[in-house]
Amino acid sequence: MLDIQSTCRNFCFYLLPAFSLQAFSSAVEALRLANEVLGRDVYSWQVISDDGQPAASSCGLMVCADSSLLFEREKARRSISPPAVVVGDRNAPSPHKQLDAWLRECWNRRGSLVGIGSGTIVLARAGLAEGRRCAVHWEQFPMFSERYPSVLAAQTAFERDGQLHTCAGGDAPFDMFLGMVDQHHGTTAVNRICEKAIACRTRAAGDRQRLPLHSRVQLNHQAVIKVIEQMEANLTEPLLLDDLVGSAGLSRRQIEQLFRRELGCSPSRYYLDLR
Repeated sequence: MLDIQSTCRNFCFYLLPAFSLQAFSSAVEALRLANEVLGRDVYSWQVISDDGQPAASSCGLMVCADSSLLFEREKARRSISPPAVVVGDRNAPSPHKQLDAWLRECWNRRGSLVGIGSGTIVLARAGLAEGRRCAVHWEQFPMFSERYPSVLAAQTAFERDGQLHTCAGGDAPFDMFLGMVDQHHGTTAVNRICEKAIACRTRAAGDRQRLPLHSRVQLNHQAVIKVIEQMEANLTEPLLLDDLVGSAGLSRRQIEQLFRRELGCSPSRYYLDLR
């Protein structure tokens, strides 16, 4: 749990190279709007980069840093660490022993940890997510599941497992941080934030991260939808086509004809592209 006794809760945002500006700004805006609707600074934040220099986002825009990783490691040894937020994108991050060590130090001092996008990969790499439920972006899910089998990976918008908070990226950090605001200051504050942000709904922990299948692939044939849902649920250990067909209640030949008509490819080709 985050420390709910503090008057002003601080967050340390560590920005990975080519981090997602959308994900970072979604998180910070949730905190900024909370301060605005409550009329006082209940949240603060600082930005950390590896060397304390401005960090480049995936779209090329730079974000100024308040501190360096080395300085934060030294400070963490002298005081209780505020929640560390690792912000990434959809690319697998490069190995970084100093970053992993800092996160373990924060964790050992009972600090909360937050992974956004590939930031969740960093937390798993540092050994801090074993046996815990984590939200992983659907594009990273096959690789993550294979590399970190002891982590309970889920294709959800965000997850909260004790002191560990993870989300898939995109605009999901807005929902995840609003969940923290709800925990600290109640639903009324969250509703007022949503009104200001023109957010018509917020997702809860465990909610889906992707649009319903029929909306994404623009088809309405239920047999094809069932087969694709089975494919998406079995990416790391693929099923045989005959097993997939069985869930649809049609023959293999019928499913192959439907795939070619609806999607312009065979079921095997579609499954391979997914994987």
